[in-house]
Amino acid sequence: MHYTPLWSPPDVTARFLDCLAGGDVELAEKMLAPQVSFRFGWLPARGCRSMLRRARSPRRFDTFIHNVVGDGVVVLSERTDAYRFGPVWVQFAVCGRTRVVDGKIVEWRDYFDWAEVAGACARGAVGALIPAARPHLPATASRDDQAAWLS
Repeated sequence: MHYTPLWSPPDVTARFLDCLAGGDVELAEKMLAPQVSFRFGWLPARGCRSMLRRARSPRRFDTFIHNVVGDGVVVLSERTDAYRFGPVWVQFAVCGRTRVVDGKIVEWRDYFDWAEVAGACARGAVGALIPAARPHLPATASRDDQAAWLS
Protein backbone atom coordinates (compact mmCIF):
# COMPACT_ATOMS: atom_id res chain seq x y z
CA MET A 1 0.00 0.00 0.00
CA HIS A 2 1.42 3.39 -1.01
CA TYR A 3 1.25 6.22 1.48
CA THR A 4 0.39 9.70 0.11
CA PRO A 5 1.29 12.62 2.40
CA LEU A 6 -1.43 15.15 3.22
CA TRP A 7 0.78 18.16 2.43
CA SER A 8 3.08 18.87 -0.50
CA PRO A 9 6.82 19.29 0.21
CA PRO A 10 6.57 23.13 0.04
CA ASP A 11 3.60 23.02 2.47
CA VAL A 12 5.56 20.84 4.91
CA THR A 13 8.51 23.25 4.80
CA ALA A 14 6.37 26.37 5.29
CA ARG A 15 4.33 24.82 8.10
CA PHE A 16 7.48 23.57 9.82
CA LEU A 17 9.00 27.06 9.83
CA ASP A 18 5.70 28.53 11.06
CA CYS A 19 5.64 26.02 13.93
CA LEU A 20 9.19 26.91 14.98
CA ALA A 21 8.39 30.62 14.89
CA GLY A 22 5.15 30.06 16.79
CA GLY A 23 6.89 27.99 19.46
CA ASP A 24 5.02 24.77 18.61
CA VAL A 25 8.12 22.57 18.83
CA GLU A 26 6.08 19.39 19.34
CA LEU A 27 4.28 19.77 16.00
CA ALA A 28 7.52 20.81 14.29
CA GLU A 29 9.16 17.63 15.58
CA LYS A 30 6.44 15.52 13.96
CA MET A 31 7.37 17.01 10.57
CA LEU A 32 11.00 15.87 10.84
CA ALA A 33 12.35 12.44 10.01
CA PRO A 34 13.95 10.75 13.07
CA GLN A 35 17.48 11.15 11.64
CA VAL A 36 17.08 14.52 9.95
CA SER A 37 20.31 16.06 8.70
CA PHE A 38 20.47 19.74 9.71
CA ARG A 39 22.98 22.50 8.97
CA PHE A 40 22.66 26.20 9.81
CA GLY A 41 25.74 27.96 8.49
CA TRP A 42 28.65 25.85 9.72
CA LEU A 43 26.71 24.24 12.61
CA PRO A 44 25.85 20.62 11.67
CA ALA A 45 23.54 18.48 13.80
CA ARG A 46 21.94 15.07 13.39
CA GLY A 47 18.52 13.99 14.58
CA CYS A 48 15.49 15.86 15.84
CA ARG A 49 16.63 16.25 19.41
CA SER A 50 19.77 18.32 18.76
CA MET A 51 18.00 20.59 16.27
CA LEU A 52 15.00 21.22 18.49
CA ARG A 53 17.25 21.93 21.46
CA ARG A 54 18.32 25.06 19.59
CA ALA A 55 14.68 26.00 18.93
CA ARG A 56 13.84 25.70 22.66
CA SER A 57 16.60 28.05 23.80
CA PRO A 58 15.44 31.09 25.80
CA ARG A 59 15.37 33.61 22.96
CA ARG A 60 12.67 35.09 20.80
CA PHE A 61 12.62 33.78 17.22
CA ASP A 62 10.45 34.56 14.24
CA THR A 63 10.67 33.91 10.54
CA PHE A 64 9.00 35.77 7.70
CA ILE A 65 8.71 33.64 4.58
CA HIS A 66 9.00 35.51 1.28
CA ASN A 67 9.04 32.56 -1.17
CA VAL A 68 8.76 28.78 -0.98
CA VAL A 69 9.11 26.74 -4.16
CA GLY A 70 9.50 23.03 -4.68
CA ASP A 71 10.42 20.62 -7.44
CA GLY A 72 9.75 17.07 -6.40
CA VAL A 73 11.20 16.44 -2.95
CA VAL A 74 13.53 19.50 -2.94
CA VAL A 75 12.13 22.76 -1.54
CA LEU A 76 13.83 26.17 -1.58
CA SER A 77 12.76 28.92 0.81
CA GLU A 78 13.67 32.58 0.98
CA ARG A 79 12.93 34.25 4.29
CA THR A 80 14.01 36.73 6.92
CA ASP A 81 14.88 35.27 10.33
CA ALA A 82 14.56 37.55 13.34
CA TYR A 83 16.06 36.86 16.77
CA ARG A 84 15.43 38.82 19.93
CA PHE A 85 17.82 38.60 22.87
CA GLY A 86 16.30 41.00 25.39
CA PRO A 87 16.80 44.51 23.98
CA VAL A 88 18.97 43.25 21.09
CA TRP A 89 17.02 42.55 17.90
CA VAL A 90 18.83 40.87 15.02
CA GLN A 91 17.37 39.96 11.64
CA PHE A 92 18.93 38.79 8.39
CA ALA A 93 18.07 37.08 5.12
CA VAL A 94 18.22 33.28 4.96
CA CYS A 95 17.84 30.90 2.03
CA GLY A 96 16.98 27.34 2.94
CA ARG A 97 16.86 24.01 1.17
CA THR A 98 14.90 21.06 2.50
CA ARG A 99 14.33 17.57 1.19
CA VAL A 100 10.88 16.23 2.07
CA VAL A 101 10.23 12.50 1.68
CA ASP A 102 6.85 10.93 2.57
CA GLY A 103 5.75 14.12 4.32
CA LYS A 104 8.85 14.36 6.58
CA ILE A 105 11.85 16.66 6.33
CA VAL A 106 14.92 14.44 5.95
CA GLU A 107 17.44 17.19 5.17
CA TRP A 108 17.51 20.88 6.08
CA ARG A 109 20.21 23.35 5.04
CA ASP A 110 20.17 27.11 5.67
CA TYR A 111 22.47 29.55 3.91
CA PHE A 112 23.18 33.19 4.73
CA ASP A 113 25.77 35.90 4.28
CA TRP A 114 28.09 36.18 7.30
CA ALA A 115 28.79 39.85 6.51
CA GLU A 116 25.05 40.55 6.66
CA VAL A 117 24.80 38.69 9.98
CA ALA A 118 27.71 40.74 11.40
CA GLY A 119 26.02 43.96 10.26
CA ALA A 120 22.70 42.80 11.73
CA CYS A 121 24.40 42.11 15.08
CA ALA A 122 26.00 45.56 15.05
CA ARG A 123 22.66 47.17 14.25
CA GLY A 124 21.05 45.11 17.01
CA ALA A 125 23.63 46.34 19.53
CA VAL A 126 23.06 49.96 18.50
CA GLY A 127 19.29 49.36 18.63
CA ALA A 128 19.58 48.16 22.21
CA LEU A 129 20.84 51.65 23.11
CA ILE A 130 18.78 53.64 20.59
CA PRO A 131 15.42 51.89 19.99
CA ALA A 132 14.75 53.94 16.84
CA ALA A 133 17.74 52.17 15.21
CA ARG A 134 16.22 48.70 15.69
CA PRO A 135 15.49 46.78 12.49
CA HIS A 136 11.95 46.93 11.12
CA LEU A 137 10.04 43.77 10.39
CA PRO A 138 9.86 42.76 6.71
CA ALA A 139 6.95 43.96 4.60
CA THR A 140 5.58 40.38 4.61
CA ALA A 141 4.90 40.59 8.35
CA SER A 142 1.22 40.93 9.16
CA ARG A 143 -0.11 43.39 11.73
CA ASP A 144 -0.57 40.52 14.18
CA ASP A 145 3.07 39.49 13.66
CA GLN A 146 4.21 43.07 14.26
CA ALA A 147 2.12 43.45 17.43
CA ALA A 148 3.40 40.13 18.83
CA TRP A 149 7.01 40.98 18.00
CA LEU A 150 6.88 44.41 19.59
CA SER A 151 5.29 43.16 22.82
